[in-house]
Amino acid sequence: MDQTTATALALRMPVLTFTELELTSFALADGVSVPPGDYAVHGGRVLRVHAPQQPEEKTVNETTLFDQETPDEVIREALAGAANRLVGAYMRAAQAATTPETKEEAKAKMRQVWEVKNDLDMGRDVMIAEIQRLQGVLTEMRQA
Repeated sequence: MDQTTATALALRMPVLTFTELELTSFALADGVSVPPGDYAVHGGRVLRVHAPQQPEEKTVNETTLFDQETPDEVIREALAGAANRLVGAYMRAAQAATTPETKEEAKAKMRQVWEVKNDLDMGRDVMIAEIQRLQGVLTEMRQA
């Protein structure tokens, strides 16, 4: 067993393998988005990928969402923004967790939202429903 795998098993982390890692405002491993979280990488090291920073909260109101004149690209950007805000909230919840179970639950939810954001096959109606759902979850988290 190599050092990276041993480290991942010991720390209960997923292993991130890649040929090329690009770090800008988000992480890409061989051109694929890497969800926020901690990963074991080559050499037994740990890579921490943070949720993208959102300088300001940009929401799209209901009228814009349901206006057929609103381009699909605007709807997709609204979905990405809502997902980024919720991923960030889950990451903060994982970092503040007091039990391993709570931390893993927050990290699993974070990965699920990241998958929603990266689902490019969603139709307009599904994107709108997801935006509303994600905004609702974020509102509940802020009120808790």
